[in-house]
Amino acid sequence: MKLLVLVSSLAVISAAAGDDRQRRSPATPDCTVFPERGPCEESLRRYYYDRWAGICRFFVYGGCQGNGNNFLTEEDCLKTCRVLPPRSACEEPQQDSCTKTFYIRYYYDKKVGHCVRLSIAACPGKENNFRSMEDCEQVCGAQSEERAETESGGHPDCDGPADRGLCEAYMPRFYYDHDEGTCKRFIYGGCGGNGNNFQTEEECNRKCGGLF
Repeated sequence: MKLLVLVSSLAVISAAAGDDRQRRSPATPDCTVFPERGPCEESLRRYYYDRWAGICRFFVYGGCQGNGNNFLTEEDCLKTCRVLPPRSACEEPQQDSCTKTFYIRYYYDKKVGHCVRLSIAACPGKENNFRSMEDCEQVCGAQSEERAETESGGHPDCDGPADRGLCEAYMPRFYYDHDEGTCKRFIYGGCGGNGNNFQTEEECNRKCGGLF
């Protein structure tokens, strides 16, 4: 009788251990693959790394198998997968064209000497392409456009022409028309351009309207 109880207890422990192993993330992380739910039917909150966007996203894991792009927390995901590029990335020029899927990204602009924001497609292989302003500044050691402007006492390029830039996005923006003294709407392509580029007419008037 005691032997039967012992065997039954070991079987329960073994099954529980097996279930626990199934609920763990796969052992070898792989940040480059699409996430897999796996064949089981549980609904476990997990995170995977989206290498095109450079961020970790939530997904539902079934509880067994799947692949290595599977992390218990967003912090674990970022710690494992988010690797900043070398400083040499700051020397790369902008790309000449973009696709139709856009993310807000940041890059180091050698012409102005600091990090700037732009909306471009998440194009593979381009290292001068950062998830956040902080990442760009950390790698390139340069202040953001807004901070540089504030500390130098300067202003946006309010007397420059409306500049669509290099990319082919359709982003309504506003520029300051120096000759007429008003802010006007134009279409921004998503990358490049100049400082006479504002997301709202109010911002354009606030920064340029009282300068001339």
